[in-house]
Amino acid sequence: MQYIFPYRKQDLSRIRTPIDHQFKIEAYGANNLYPQEQEYLRLGSPLVKTATNVLADFINGEGWEENGDEVLNEDGELANDLLDQTARDFSKYNGFALWLGFDGTGQITEIKNIPFDFVRFGEPDKFGKHSDVKVSNDWVQDPDVNGAKTIEPVTYPLYNPLTAQEETIKGGNGQVLYYTGTKDLYPLSTFDSINNTALTDAEIQAFEKNTSTKGFLGTTLFKYPGKFESKEEQAIIERKIQALQGSDSPGILLAQIDEEFTGALIETIAPNNNDQLFSLTRQAIIDRVLQVYSIPPALMGINPAGGVFSQTSYKESFVTYGVITRNRRKIVARTFNTLGALMDTPLTFGEIAESRFEVQGQDTDDAPNQFQTAEEISPNEAAPPEEVPQENNLKVIYK
Repeated sequence: MQYIFPYRKQDLSRIRTPIDHQFKIEAYGANNLYPQEQEYLRLGSPLVKTATNVLADFINGEGWEENGDEVLNEDGELANDLLDQTARDFSKYNGFALWLGFDGTGQITEIKNIPFDFVRFGEPDKFGKHSDVKVSNDWVQDPDVNGAKTIEPVTYPLYNPLTAQEETIKGGNGQVLYYTGTKDLYPLSTFDSINNTALTDAEIQAFEKNTSTKGFLGTTLFKYPGKFESKEEQAIIERKIQALQGSDSPGILLAQIDEEFTGALIETIAPNNNDQLFSLTRQAIIDRVLQVYSIPPALMGINPAGGVFSQTSYKESFVTYGVITRNRRKIVARTFNTLGALMDTPLTFGEIAESRFEVQGQDTDDAPNQFQTAEEISPNEAAPPEEVPQENNLKVIYK
Protein backbone atom coordinates (compact mmCIF):
# COMPACT_ATOMS: atom_id res chain seq x y z
CA MET A 1 0.00 0.00 0.00
CA GLN A 2 1.29 3.45 -0.91
CA TYR A 3 0.22 6.50 1.03
CA ILE A 4 0.01 9.82 -0.77
CA PHE A 5 0.33 13.05 1.18
CA PRO A 6 -0.73 16.02 -0.92
CA TYR A 7 1.52 19.06 -0.49
CA ARG A 8 -0.05 22.48 -0.55
CA LYS A 9 2.33 25.00 -2.05
CA GLN A 10 2.64 28.10 0.09
CA ASP A 11 2.46 31.58 -1.40
CA LEU A 12 5.27 33.46 0.32
CA SER A 13 4.73 36.72 -1.53
CA ARG A 14 3.76 39.74 0.56
CA ILE A 15 1.26 40.99 -2.02
CA ARG A 16 1.39 39.92 -5.65
CA THR A 17 1.97 43.02 -7.79
CA PRO A 18 2.07 42.04 -11.46
CA ILE A 19 2.26 44.77 -14.10
CA ASP A 20 -1.08 45.47 -15.75
CA HIS A 21 -0.18 46.70 -19.23
CA GLN A 22 -3.81 47.53 -20.08
CA PHE A 23 -4.01 50.28 -17.46
CA LYS A 24 -0.23 50.79 -17.17
CA ILE A 25 -0.22 50.17 -13.44
CA GLU A 26 1.39 47.97 -10.85
CA ALA A 27 -1.51 45.80 -9.77
CA TYR A 28 -2.55 45.79 -6.10
CA GLY A 29 -2.84 42.03 -5.63
CA ALA A 30 -2.90 39.29 -8.25
CA ASN A 31 -6.25 40.51 -9.61
CA ASN A 32 -5.65 44.19 -8.70
CA LEU A 33 -8.51 44.07 -6.18
CA TYR A 34 -6.73 43.63 -2.86
CA PRO A 35 -8.28 46.74 -1.20
CA GLN A 36 -11.76 45.90 -2.48
CA GLU A 37 -11.50 42.31 -1.25
CA GLN A 38 -10.26 43.48 2.14
CA GLU A 39 -13.20 45.84 2.49
CA TYR A 40 -15.56 42.98 1.60
CA LEU A 41 -14.02 40.87 4.37
CA ARG A 42 -14.16 43.76 6.83
CA LEU A 43 -17.84 44.46 6.24
CA GLY A 44 -18.67 40.77 6.65
CA SER A 45 -17.07 40.51 10.09
CA PRO A 46 -18.76 42.51 12.87
CA LEU A 47 -15.69 42.23 15.08
CA VAL A 48 -13.20 43.46 12.48
CA LYS A 49 -15.58 46.23 11.40
CA THR A 50 -15.94 47.42 14.99
CA ALA A 51 -12.18 47.22 15.57
CA THR A 52 -11.39 49.39 12.54
CA ASN A 53 -14.06 51.88 13.57
CA VAL A 54 -12.61 52.15 17.08
CA LEU A 55 -9.12 52.64 15.65
CA ALA A 56 -10.41 55.33 13.26
CA ASP A 57 -12.15 57.15 16.12
CA PHE A 58 -8.95 57.26 18.14
CA ILE A 59 -6.89 58.45 15.16
CA ASN A 60 -9.45 61.17 14.49
CA GLY A 61 -9.66 62.10 18.14
CA GLU A 62 -11.36 65.44 18.82
CA GLY A 63 -10.08 66.93 15.55
CA TRP A 64 -7.33 69.43 14.88
CA GLU A 65 -6.09 71.62 17.70
CA GLU A 66 -5.85 74.55 15.26
CA ASN A 67 -7.75 75.61 12.13
CA GLY A 68 -9.99 72.53 12.10
CA ASP A 69 -12.82 74.65 10.69
CA GLU A 70 -10.80 76.01 7.76
CA VAL A 71 -12.25 75.18 4.32
CA LEU A 72 -9.63 73.30 2.32
CA ASN A 73 -11.29 72.74 -1.06
CA GLU A 74 -13.97 73.95 -3.44
CA ASP A 75 -16.37 71.31 -2.11
CA GLY A 76 -16.47 73.16 1.20
CA GLU A 77 -14.81 70.38 3.18
CA LEU A 78 -13.18 71.46 6.43
CA ALA A 79 -9.81 70.37 7.74
CA ASN A 80 -11.61 68.23 10.32
CA ASP A 81 -13.65 66.57 7.56
CA LEU A 82 -10.48 65.53 5.74
CA LEU A 83 -9.00 64.30 9.01
CA ASP A 84 -12.00 62.05 9.58
CA GLN A 85 -11.83 60.64 6.03
CA THR A 86 -8.09 60.08 6.33
CA ALA A 87 -8.51 58.31 9.67
CA ARG A 88 -11.09 55.94 8.18
CA ASP A 89 -8.75 54.84 5.39
CA PHE A 90 -5.69 54.70 7.67
CA SER A 91 -7.54 52.43 10.11
CA LYS A 92 -8.42 49.96 7.36
CA TYR A 93 -5.62 50.03 4.80
CA ASN A 94 -2.58 51.34 6.71
CA GLY A 95 -2.48 54.13 4.16
CA PHE A 96 -4.30 57.18 2.80
CA ALA A 97 -4.33 59.38 -0.30
CA LEU A 98 -4.75 63.15 -0.73
CA TRP A 99 -5.22 65.12 -3.95
CA LEU A 100 -3.38 68.44 -4.01
CA GLY A 101 -4.25 71.34 -6.29
CA PHE A 102 -1.58 74.00 -7.05
CA ASP A 103 -1.47 77.53 -8.42
CA GLY A 104 1.07 78.90 -10.90
CA THR A 105 3.58 79.59 -8.13
CA GLY A 106 3.61 76.01 -6.93
CA GLN A 107 1.62 76.69 -3.78
CA ILE A 108 -1.16 74.38 -2.64
CA THR A 109 -4.64 75.80 -3.16
CA GLU A 110 -6.79 72.73 -2.40
CA ILE A 111 -6.58 69.46 -0.52
CA LYS A 112 -9.06 66.63 -1.05
CA ASN A 113 -9.26 63.09 0.24
CA ILE A 114 -9.16 60.29 -2.33
CA PRO A 115 -10.61 56.95 -1.18
CA PHE A 116 -7.58 54.73 -0.74
CA ASP A 117 -9.03 51.86 -2.74
CA PHE A 118 -9.32 54.14 -5.79
CA VAL A 119 -5.53 54.54 -6.14
CA ARG A 120 -2.93 52.35 -7.86
CA PHE A 121 0.77 52.87 -8.52
CA GLY A 122 1.71 53.55 -12.14
CA GLU A 123 4.24 51.32 -13.85
CA PRO A 124 7.55 51.32 -11.94
CA ASP A 125 10.93 52.04 -13.49
CA LYS A 126 13.68 49.42 -13.65
CA PHE A 127 14.57 50.17 -10.02
CA GLY A 128 11.00 49.63 -8.81
CA LYS A 129 10.39 53.35 -8.21
CA HIS A 130 7.13 55.10 -9.07
CA SER A 131 6.53 58.61 -10.33
CA ASP A 132 2.76 58.59 -10.73
CA VAL A 133 -0.50 56.95 -9.69
CA LYS A 134 -3.75 56.11 -11.45
CA VAL A 135 -7.10 56.89 -9.83
CA SER A 136 -10.39 55.16 -10.67
CA ASN A 137 -13.55 54.19 -8.80
CA ASP A 138 -14.05 51.04 -10.89
CA TRP A 139 -11.03 48.75 -10.82
CA VAL A 140 -13.56 45.90 -10.61
CA GLN A 141 -14.57 46.77 -14.18
CA ASP A 142 -18.20 45.89 -13.50
CA PRO A 143 -20.73 48.22 -15.20
CA ASP A 144 -23.32 47.32 -12.56
CA VAL A 145 -21.18 48.67 -9.71
CA ASN A 146 -21.02 52.35 -10.59
CA GLY A 147 -22.90 52.59 -13.89
CA ALA A 148 -22.66 56.03 -15.50
CA LYS A 149 -20.64 57.29 -12.52
CA THR A 150 -17.62 55.18 -13.44
CA ILE A 151 -14.37 57.15 -13.59
CA GLU A 152 -11.83 55.94 -16.11
CA PRO A 153 -8.28 55.79 -14.66
CA VAL A 154 -6.79 59.29 -14.38
CA THR A 155 -3.02 59.76 -14.06
CA TYR A 156 -1.56 62.06 -11.39
CA PRO A 157 2.10 62.68 -10.51
CA LEU A 158 3.10 61.65 -7.01
CA TYR A 159 3.50 64.51 -4.57
CA ASN A 160 6.66 66.50 -5.25
CA PRO A 161 6.65 70.20 -4.31
CA LEU A 162 9.75 70.83 -6.43
CA THR A 163 7.93 70.03 -9.67
CA ALA A 164 4.45 71.33 -8.81
CA GLN A 165 4.93 74.79 -10.32
CA GLU A 166 6.28 73.53 -13.62
CA GLU A 167 3.55 70.88 -13.92
CA THR A 168 0.81 73.44 -13.18
CA ILE A 169 2.13 75.88 -15.80
CA LYS A 170 2.09 73.05 -18.34
CA GLY A 171 -1.56 72.34 -17.56
CA GLY A 172 -1.18 69.71 -14.87
CA ASN A 173 -4.24 68.69 -12.84
CA GLY A 174 -2.60 68.38 -9.43
CA GLN A 175 -0.60 65.77 -7.56
CA VAL A 176 -1.42 62.91 -5.21
CA LEU A 177 0.22 62.29 -1.86
CA TYR A 178 0.01 58.51 -1.53
CA TYR A 179 1.03 57.42 1.97
CA THR A 180 1.72 53.69 2.10
CA GLY A 181 3.99 53.36 5.13
CA THR A 182 6.92 52.07 3.09
CA LYS A 183 7.89 53.91 -0.06
CA ASP A 184 6.98 52.26 -3.38
CA LEU A 185 5.24 49.33 -1.67
CA TYR A 186 1.53 48.74 -1.29
CA PRO A 187 0.52 48.36 2.37
CA LEU A 188 -1.16 45.35 3.90
CA SER A 189 -4.51 46.06 5.51
CA THR A 190 -4.61 46.39 9.28
CA PHE A 191 -6.29 42.97 9.50
CA ASP A 192 -4.38 41.16 6.74
CA SER A 193 -2.84 38.71 9.21
CA ILE A 194 -6.31 37.61 10.37
CA ASN A 195 -8.10 37.46 7.02
CA ASN A 196 -9.10 33.88 7.73
CA THR A 197 -10.44 34.93 11.12
CA ALA A 198 -12.57 37.64 9.51
CA LEU A 199 -13.86 35.13 6.97
CA THR A 200 -14.65 32.63 9.73
CA ASP A 201 -16.59 35.28 11.63
CA ALA A 202 -18.65 36.00 8.51
CA GLU A 203 -19.17 32.31 7.68
CA ILE A 204 -20.43 31.50 11.18
CA GLN A 205 -23.10 34.16 10.72
CA ALA A 206 -24.02 32.71 7.34
CA PHE A 207 -24.25 29.25 8.90
CA GLU A 208 -26.49 30.54 11.69
CA LYS A 209 -28.73 32.32 9.20
CA ASN A 210 -28.92 29.25 7.00
CA THR A 211 -29.76 27.10 10.01
CA SER A 212 -32.56 29.38 11.19
CA THR A 213 -34.12 30.10 7.78
CA LYS A 214 -33.53 26.88 5.86
CA GLY A 215 -32.53 24.41 8.52
CA PHE A 216 -34.62 22.77 11.20
CA LEU A 217 -34.53 22.14 14.94
CA GLY A 218 -36.46 19.30 16.50
CA THR A 219 -37.25 18.17 12.95
CA THR A 220 -40.04 15.83 11.99
CA LEU A 221 -39.02 13.60 9.07
CA PHE A 222 -41.82 12.42 6.77
CA LYS A 223 -40.94 9.45 4.57
CA TYR A 224 -42.65 9.40 1.18
CA PRO A 225 -42.88 5.82 -0.19
CA GLY A 226 -42.60 5.41 -3.93
CA LYS A 227 -41.92 7.89 -6.67
CA PHE A 228 -43.58 11.19 -7.51
CA GLU A 229 -45.98 10.87 -10.40
CA SER A 230 -44.66 14.05 -12.02
CA LYS A 231 -42.24 16.91 -11.51
CA GLU A 232 -45.21 19.17 -10.85
CA GLU A 233 -46.34 16.98 -7.96
CA GLN A 234 -42.81 16.97 -6.55
CA ALA A 235 -42.60 20.76 -6.82
CA ILE A 236 -45.92 21.21 -4.99
CA ILE A 237 -44.81 18.99 -2.12
CA GLU A 238 -41.41 20.71 -1.93
CA ARG A 239 -43.10 24.10 -1.65
CA LYS A 240 -45.28 22.81 1.19
CA ILE A 241 -42.22 21.46 2.99
CA GLN A 242 -40.35 24.76 2.57
CA ALA A 243 -43.27 26.56 4.18
CA LEU A 244 -42.82 24.39 7.25
CA GLN A 245 -39.11 25.24 7.67
CA GLY A 246 -37.50 28.28 9.21
CA SER A 247 -37.12 29.93 12.61
CA ASP A 248 -40.88 30.22 13.23
CA SER A 249 -41.92 26.79 11.94
CA PRO A 250 -42.17 23.30 13.43
CA GLY A 251 -39.44 22.05 11.09
CA ILE A 252 -40.41 19.47 8.51
CA LEU A 253 -38.19 17.37 6.25
CA LEU A 254 -39.28 15.00 3.47
CA ALA A 255 -37.47 11.86 2.36
CA GLN A 256 -38.39 9.71 -0.63
CA ILE A 257 -38.09 5.96 0.06
CA ASP A 258 -38.87 2.65 -1.66
CA GLU A 259 -42.48 1.55 -1.87
CA GLU A 260 -41.57 -1.71 -0.09
CA PHE A 261 -40.49 0.17 3.07
CA THR A 262 -42.40 -1.19 6.09
CA GLY A 263 -41.02 0.93 8.95
CA ALA A 264 -42.43 4.07 10.53
CA LEU A 265 -43.16 6.86 8.06
CA ILE A 266 -42.67 9.60 10.67
CA GLU A 267 -39.42 10.07 12.55
CA THR A 268 -38.10 12.77 14.87
CA ILE A 269 -34.52 14.02 14.44
CA ALA A 270 -32.82 15.48 17.49
CA PRO A 271 -31.32 18.96 16.93
CA ASN A 272 -27.59 19.61 16.85
CA ASN A 273 -26.08 21.81 19.55
CA ASN A 274 -24.58 24.34 17.13
CA ASP A 275 -24.03 26.96 19.84
CA GLN A 276 -21.67 24.63 21.65
CA LEU A 277 -20.01 23.74 18.35
CA PHE A 278 -18.92 27.33 17.69
CA SER A 279 -18.45 28.68 21.23
CA LEU A 280 -14.69 28.08 21.27
CA THR A 281 -14.34 29.35 17.71
CA ARG A 282 -16.13 32.58 18.57
CA GLN A 283 -13.84 33.20 21.53
CA ALA A 284 -10.77 32.53 19.38
CA ILE A 285 -12.03 35.08 16.84
CA ILE A 286 -12.49 37.70 19.57
CA ASP A 287 -9.04 37.04 21.01
CA ARG A 288 -7.29 37.37 17.64
CA VAL A 289 -9.05 40.61 16.70
CA LEU A 290 -8.27 42.17 20.07
CA GLN A 291 -4.65 41.07 19.80
CA VAL A 292 -4.08 42.40 16.29
CA TYR A 293 -5.58 45.81 17.06
CA SER A 294 -4.30 45.92 20.67
CA ILE A 295 -7.77 47.08 21.67
CA PRO A 296 -8.89 46.74 25.30
CA PRO A 297 -12.09 44.62 25.27
CA ALA A 298 -14.17 47.35 26.92
CA LEU A 299 -13.80 49.60 23.86
CA MET A 300 -15.29 46.83 21.71
CA GLY A 301 -18.26 46.42 24.04
CA ILE A 302 -16.98 43.03 25.20
CA ASN A 303 -17.67 42.32 28.86
CA PRO A 304 -14.87 40.85 30.96
CA ALA A 305 -15.34 37.18 31.75
CA GLY A 306 -17.89 36.88 34.52
CA GLY A 307 -17.97 40.64 35.08
CA VAL A 308 -19.41 43.95 33.95
CA PHE A 309 -18.00 47.28 32.86
CA SER A 310 -16.87 49.70 35.51
CA GLN A 311 -15.97 53.36 35.18
CA THR A 312 -12.42 52.66 36.29
CA SER A 313 -11.82 49.81 33.84
CA TYR A 314 -13.29 51.78 30.95
CA LYS A 315 -11.17 54.79 31.84
CA GLU A 316 -8.03 52.64 31.90
CA SER A 317 -8.96 51.09 28.54
CA PHE A 318 -9.59 54.51 27.04
CA VAL A 319 -6.26 55.87 28.23
CA THR A 320 -4.34 52.78 27.13
CA TYR A 321 -5.65 52.90 23.58
CA GLY A 322 -5.03 56.61 23.39
CA VAL A 323 -1.36 55.89 24.04
CA ILE A 324 -1.23 52.95 21.61
CA THR A 325 -2.69 54.98 18.72
CA ARG A 326 -0.65 58.13 19.36
CA ASN A 327 1.96 57.29 16.73
CA ARG A 328 -0.70 57.06 14.02
CA ARG A 329 -2.04 60.48 14.97
CA LYS A 330 1.48 61.89 14.73
CA ILE A 331 1.91 60.50 11.22
CA VAL A 332 -1.31 62.14 10.03
CA ALA A 333 -0.51 65.41 11.83
CA ARG A 334 3.00 65.56 10.35
CA THR A 335 1.58 65.03 6.87
CA PHE A 336 -1.10 67.72 7.10
CA ASN A 337 1.18 70.27 8.76
CA THR A 338 3.77 69.80 6.01
CA LEU A 339 1.10 70.46 3.39
CA GLY A 340 -0.43 73.34 5.34
CA ALA A 341 2.91 75.17 5.36
CA LEU A 342 2.95 75.05 1.54
CA MET A 343 -0.56 76.45 1.02
CA ASP A 344 -1.13 79.82 -0.63
CA THR A 345 -2.36 80.97 2.78
CA PRO A 346 -0.12 78.95 5.12
CA LEU A 347 -1.99 77.01 7.80
CA THR A 348 -0.87 75.24 10.93
CA PHE A 349 -3.09 72.46 12.20
CA GLY A 350 -1.08 71.53 15.27
CA GLU A 351 -1.58 68.11 16.78
CA ILE A 352 -4.71 65.98 16.68
CA ALA A 353 -6.52 66.52 19.98
CA GLU A 354 -6.85 63.19 21.74
CA SER A 355 -10.30 61.84 22.45
CA ARG A 356 -11.34 62.95 25.91
CA PHE A 357 -12.72 60.64 28.55
CA GLU A 358 -15.52 62.03 30.70
CA VAL A 359 -15.49 60.75 34.24
CA GLN A 360 -19.03 60.44 35.61
CA GLY A 361 -20.19 60.76 39.20
CA GLN A 362 -19.04 62.69 42.22
CA ASP A 363 -15.69 64.43 42.32
CA THR A 364 -12.99 62.54 44.19
CA ASP A 365 -9.25 62.81 44.36
CA ASP A 366 -8.91 59.63 42.32
CA ALA A 367 -11.64 60.39 39.77
CA PRO A 368 -12.24 64.12 39.33
CA ASN A 369 -15.40 64.95 37.41
CA GLN A 370 -13.71 66.36 34.34
CA PHE A 371 -12.47 65.48 30.88
CA GLN A 372 -9.12 63.74 30.74
CA THR A 373 -6.88 62.57 27.92
CA ALA A 374 -4.19 59.93 27.83
CA GLU A 375 -1.67 62.76 27.68
CA GLU A 376 -2.98 64.28 30.89
CA ILE A 377 -3.22 61.00 32.76
CA SER A 378 0.05 59.44 31.62
CA PRO A 379 2.15 62.23 30.07
CA ASN A 380 5.42 60.31 30.31
CA GLU A 381 4.29 57.25 28.39
CA ALA A 382 5.66 56.95 24.87
CA ALA A 383 3.62 55.53 22.04
CA PRO A 384 4.98 52.25 20.70
CA PRO A 385 6.03 52.38 17.04
CA GLU A 386 3.34 51.15 14.67
CA GLU A 387 4.33 52.44 11.27
CA VAL A 388 7.55 53.20 9.46
CA PRO A 389 7.30 56.94 8.68
CA GLN A 390 7.28 57.51 4.94
CA GLU A 391 9.48 60.58 5.04
CA ASN A 392 10.13 60.68 1.32
CA ASN A 393 6.43 61.06 0.62
CA LEU A 394 6.60 64.40 2.36
CA LYS A 395 9.73 65.53 0.59
CA VAL A 396 10.83 64.60 -2.88
CA ILE A 397 9.52 61.68 -4.89
CA TYR A 398 11.91 59.88 -7.21
CA LYS A 399 11.84 61.49 -10.65
